[in-house]
Amino acid sequence: MAHVFLVPILVFLHAVLPPDSAAEELPSPELLVHPEYHPYYEGENVEFSCVAKINKTVGGYQFFSRDGPVVPKLVINGFWSGQLFVTVQREKAGTYSCEYWRGDIGEGTSSQRSNTITLDVQEAPKKPSLALNHIHPENRWGDYVSLVCSAPPEAKEIVEFQYFGDRQIIQAPKPLNNTDIYNLSITEPKDLGKFRCAYIQFLSGRNVRSKKSDPVFIDLAASLGSRWGRILATGGAFFTINGLIFLITHYYFLPKVSARNCS
Repeated sequence: MAHVFLVPILVFLHAVLPPDSAAEELPSPELLVHPEYHPYYEGENVEFSCVAKINKTVGGYQFFSRDGPVVPKLVINGFWSGQLFVTVQREKAGTYSCEYWRGDIGEGTSSQRSNTITLDVQEAPKKPSLALNHIHPENRWGDYVSLVCSAPPEAKEIVEFQYFGDRQIIQAPKPLNNTDIYNLSITEPKDLGKFRCAYIQFLSGRNVRSKKSDPVFIDLAASLGSRWGRILATGGAFFTINGLIFLITHYYFLPKVSARNCS
């Protein structure tokens, strides 16, 4: 008989109490992109933002491309939106979307999928060529080398050239033509190593960087080699002299030590 009264009570509680958050049907979020360009060029950086349109805490976000999930689920546990940073490449072109969930990861309720945003990606401007002009055949501290960066003849509206070392970036604005010459003084370790260059071209209403050139190398191999040769020669002479002193001394004292031990 008790079961007969229990059913109406359960029906009443279900009607009065709000459903658990895990059973909610969550509305779709809004996907935003910044900056918004048409088209994008290879190498540009974009930021996707997934914004849940609810005034409740969110467990996390998930971003999707045409190939499926972009990255593992992003755990938020708060009211913030989820961000995805993308360096644009040709293989990353296509549509993007996102969703969010509430509750524990893998166990909570996921929202409907957001609106889609399409990345239209174009190839970056062609790479320049980079050459080195040496003042001396052997680079020494205090010398300088000329970095000569040449953009393709068809490149128009070049704003500046850039040089990328292993430990520094150099900007050379307002070139006179499609070739830039930068005199690099060799004064610090950052002035050594691998260097590439690129040019900035005004395209589609903004500055777009070209692909980077093939690398060139700046080193002190010749002067360092002679210096190490001198160091090794000096060290070798030192060890040779000390070795001879040890052998002579050992030979001179050895008979006396033996005579004393036999007595």
